Amino acid sequence: NRRTERYFRRRYDRKFSLTSKLALLTLEGDLGTVTQVIKATESKHREAAFRAKLISLFHIVSSLDKLVKRSPIHGRQSGRVQSLLTGPAVIFKQEPYRRLRNLSMHYLVRGAAPDLTPEKQMFGVTDSLVGEPLDQVDARLNSIADQCSDLFERW
Repeated sequence: NRRTERYFRRRYDRKFSLTSKLALLTLEGDLGTVTQVIKATESKHREAAFRAKLISLFHIVSSLDKLVKRSPIHGRQSGRVQSLLTGPAVIFKQEPYRRLRNLSMHYLVRGAAPDLTPEKQMFGVTDSLVGEPLDQVDARLNSIADQCSDLFERW
């Protein structure tokens, strides 16, 4: 409709198709869920919130990466997007983080089960798969969420 076209004329990269802009809007909405809803539940549901944040950010970053490969970004946002995809968010391309995401989403998919330690948060799954405790991995995810938020706010 006309309102949508008018709104999107000024949003995101002008050379993007309406479909690409709608995809970006969806990713921005998912990011809002991470930064608002999931963040609000962390204090009472730490491990579930962590898994939801990990899965959501994984999909936001991988979708943004695919979108940019299909429709290159022009202008000043190009550097910001590349900075995100080649900076902190590159962890999502690493096998240990992919396994952690798969385990968080599907439980055990393939391969050997991670070593579990009952006294650790999430039974030490993050320690076993990525070599870092849950708090460190969560701090990385928060940093990626902040960088994504900054990217979308400036777009």
